[in-house]
Amino acid sequence: MNSHRLNDILDRRNLSSADAALIAGVTRRQVNNWRNGYSPIPRSLAMLLEFFDAGVITLDMIEDYVRRDVQAAAHL
Repeated sequence: MNSHRLNDILDRRNLSSADAALIAGVTRRQVNNWRNGYSPIPRSLAMLLEFFDAGVITLDMIEDYVRRDVQAAAHL
């Protein structure tokens, strides 16, 4: 995935850099680096976004996973 494809998905799905950062578990700065082509987009994130864009997974599914992950980390 390149920065143009990333921006296309985020823009069409109305996701901000902050939304993408929460999904990816990184900072907004890192997402902006990906969006501007300053650093490579991790393959796992690219796959997740492609599945999301294709409708294979929903934003609710992603949010549920992130929520469970955050809760599990809080109990460590």
